[in-house]
Amino acid sequence: MRRIPICLSVLAIALLTSFGSTSVAAAKSSTVVLKDPTSGLTVRAPRGYKLTAASGAYTLTGGGVRTRFFFGPSALDAKATGAQLARALGGKVKVAIATPKRYAVTVTKGNVATVVRITKVGGNLQFVLMNKVRTSKTAVGVRDARLGVAQVSATDIVRLERLVNTRRGGAAARINTTIPRTGFTAADKGSSATVLDLPGWSWSGNAGSIEGGHPTQGFVALGEVGGVTNGISSQFAVSPSFVGPAEVIQSIYPQYVRIISGSTVQVTNVQLIAGTEGILGAQTPNGMYQVALTINGGKYVGIFLVSSSDAAGLAPSAWYFYYSAAVISVNAPASVGDALLDVWASWDASGASKARLAQALATLASTPSPGAPIDPVVFQEAANKWGAYIRG
Repeated sequence: MRRIPICLSVLAIALLTSFGSTSVAAAKSSTVVLKDPTSGLTVRAPRGYKLTAASGAYTLTGGGVRTRFFFGPSALDAKATGAQLARALGGKVKVAIATPKRYAVTVTKGNVATVVRITKVGGNLQFVLMNKVRTSKTAVGVRDARLGVAQVSATDIVRLERLVNTRRGGAAARINTTIPRTGFTAADKGSSATVLDLPGWSWSGNAGSIEGGHPTQGFVALGEVGGVTNGISSQFAVSPSFVGPAEVIQSIYPQYVRIISGSTVQVTNVQLIAGTEGILGAQTPNGMYQVALTINGGKYVGIFLVSSSDAAGLAPSAWYFYYSAAVISVNAPASVGDALLDVWASWDASGASKARLAQALATLASTPSPGAPIDPVVFQEAANKWGAYIRG
């Protein structure tokens, strides 16, 4: 099913203006089926109503009320998503219902009152937004004497929601919500990142790596190292020869995932991102890749940074590969992918690097030299000067 992006702030502006693209007028009967020919969505409405589709949303106009509706997956529940939409609309907010599966609010700004209803329907949230059509006939609808705003009546709200619920088909929207974030530091203090603060996501880290995932939405794995042999060990991926990063993704990565998690991975497409070959330097074959893959039967897409290394010169008997990746289900909310890339950008593995350096210095400082052990104070001063020189 095709998806169209919905930005809540853009929608807030659009609600106050006229929309039009594909328009179908009702035939002369008590109720008719209106259809958007582009997406195939149909809805049953009274005679005289019109259906239009634009900007990833559908609009029913009739009875003096404009009803905009759209549906799609959100990274947040109805309450949190509705709160963001209400803020984007601006104005005075009056909340009637706020639960994870149902959000009802009226937002009044100037002489426009917008009634919002958000409902959990299957794996999607359904959004219905209603406001009176601007007209010179001020007698239309119920008017709030204090605010001077034409209000959608309670009877109209119920009726219009029922009309929207007659819809069939149509294009799901990708709901661009702002995802809450929180700081995460691995238990060994070797790595940290700003991660998604959402139900169902779990986070871990060790020796500089960061891993996070959700059962159905996607995952991020940063700083992973895997081993490859020519078949001498069942604990490593197998390859008869040393291969480059693209082939690592295609044939080695699925083996690695099966070994560490038991999951079944099939890589269906690997494309080098232009200009990224050798991004990690010339010492090893490396690059960034756009990847399409199937994990346990579900379709995913992601970005991989991969390097294959035979630094010890032991291939094909034994060699290693490094990778970092952000992967999202094709059915996941749109904002999750961007949030995972933000996690990647915030990743800090300096704690592990400092720990390894400290361990190396401690080992050297305790190693006897001809005549006497190394003086740790003198050694540390020399190390500090060398570090300052390198940084400068």
